[in-house]
Amino acid sequence: MTRERTTKPWLILFVLGLVLIVSSMLGPMMDGIRDRSSNQIVLGDYSPAIEYVQETTEDLLKKQSVPSVVVALLDGEDVLYAQPFGYSNVEEEVPASLDTIYQMGSITKLFTAIEIMRLVENGLVDLDAPITEYLPRFSIQQLTPSDPITIRSLLAHRSGLPRNDNLVSWYWDAQPDILKAQVDSLAKSYQAYPAGQRYKYSNVGYELLGRIIEVKRGIQTPAAEAVSGWPYYMKDHMLSPMGMQDTSFGSSRLLYGKEPANSVAMGYGVYDGKSVPVNQYDIIHLASGNLWSTMNDQIRFAQMILNPEKLEEAGILSVSSLKDMFEPQYVRERDPQPNGLGWFTESELLGEQIVIHTGIGQGFQTVMMLMPKQKLGFIAMSNSYAFEEFQIPMAIRTLELMLEAKTGVAITEKEELEAIELDSSILEKYTGKYVIRNEMIEIISDGGRLEAVYQDRKVKMAPIADNKFYLTSWLADVEDITLEFWIDDLEEEDLMIITMGDYFTCPRYPEIEELPAHWTKFEGNYEIYAQTPSVHSDQDLLGTAEIFLDDDVLKMSDGKMLLPIDDSLIQIVGGIFDGEIMVYDSSSGELTWQGFIFSPIDE
Repeated sequence: MTRERTTKPWLILFVLGLVLIVSSMLGPMMDGIRDRSSNQIVLGDYSPAIEYVQETTEDLLKKQSVPSVVVALLDGEDVLYAQPFGYSNVEEEVPASLDTIYQMGSITKLFTAIEIMRLVENGLVDLDAPITEYLPRFSIQQLTPSDPITIRSLLAHRSGLPRNDNLVSWYWDAQPDILKAQVDSLAKSYQAYPAGQRYKYSNVGYELLGRIIEVKRGIQTPAAEAVSGWPYYMKDHMLSPMGMQDTSFGSSRLLYGKEPANSVAMGYGVYDGKSVPVNQYDIIHLASGNLWSTMNDQIRFAQMILNPEKLEEAGILSVSSLKDMFEPQYVRERDPQPNGLGWFTESELLGEQIVIHTGIGQGFQTVMMLMPKQKLGFIAMSNSYAFEEFQIPMAIRTLELMLEAKTGVAITEKEELEAIELDSSILEKYTGKYVIRNEMIEIISDGGRLEAVYQDRKVKMAPIADNKFYLTSWLADVEDITLEFWIDDLEEEDLMIITMGDYFTCPRYPEIEELPAHWTKFEGNYEIYAQTPSVHSDQDLLGTAEIFLDDDVLKMSDGKMLLPIDDSLIQIVGGIFDGEIMVYDSSSGELTWQGFIFSPIDE
């Protein structure tokens, strides 16, 4: 008996340079993977997984400027392996440990989602009720009509809300009403898409959930100097019952006015191949990104998720509600990202369901990847942005080896796909420019075949359905990268969906036959300021940006692709801010977007 596995991802490194854009999912550490037959696997022997983790992590520290990685492998209630590598603070030569505090980024959202599900169990909220039932003053502007935003759509990132609110991340001026201030700031924003239409990751959506928790639980600020009542409530009613004593929704200095008992890691970026410390501070995103924790506490949390009866015994959440959180929501063919309620889900990579969440911020990277049915888990925490492109492939490969050890079943190659012939009239309608993250890929027709062009490099595309292709070249067929087109729907935008372990939704940038005259007025250099200045910063100027035309595409110097809707509204196309709106003030020449004002520089 065998399980299917994906094509060796190292082949992708040879194709087009597409992997340069999506390397966060597939990386060089996957090179050299060996196929193993079932008779080579020793049932219950996890040493291949442990050896892989040790060798890979040591290599990352030596070659990728990663200061530290802390890793844990779980099987049910058993910790198979838990090991820190490297320094949590390079300058002070502090070794990482299982009790070192790391910033967890968006892992925060899992705890917010669990508390929302507990409200559902308590009968205090309904997943499918409009959020205005709980936040009646909530408002956001709309370009197109939308169904009501619901708690379910917030949990599954289908609310259509922008990624962030309109306050800078250090705007503690609003304490103790931090969550309320973030929610209220959305009155200046536009909804990116109608609710339920498509996946869009939203941090501020989880701040709305945090505010709903605050309202429905009647959370009060414990003291006049407290930043908010929310972190203390969550500590007392969720973290402590789970035994997570060294975890909090903020630093010890912020919440308790004192230094922590545990060592706190420094986060690092990478510049010119060297690790450079990143400015560390508490962000106001209490419900979406300001969790601070240790590996030992994350192990406790993951063990409860893998053994849900423990979560129920602790009075946190029932087994059935946790199972509901793993169920994919809103999935349809042109919107394939499988989100549960709080968790990302995946069922194809290893042949059964995986639940996943990652976190990023201030030089930290975290990943938790679990297999609920097999009760297997992988957790990694790092204090370097350099770890981002390696964490997912490392997690997948480790779980693959663990799954083989637990089941005695080898994971084998998929059967090859068979290319079909398509009429040129079908092919032609897919040609054009598409945006993936902050990059442009052009699809062209050449000799009755489609080709993908990126940075002047071409790779052929082999059709396997009327609207679906895989990449092929003289080096190798790369069947794990598929490009699927959704074109000519009058009610929705034209899309190309790239699938390669993750899903990348790539909107088509329209062909501009005659450049509208008002586009040129947006060109120029801008200084960036906060829409709402904070007393917690002595720096008014936050940066600069340039807007310019390049091959009939309006671009910003940070990589954003811009599409003016009219002479006052500009839509961002593609990337993590896809669909969001910048507003142009003709009297001042300023642009506003999220928490920022782009003020033109007189030249």
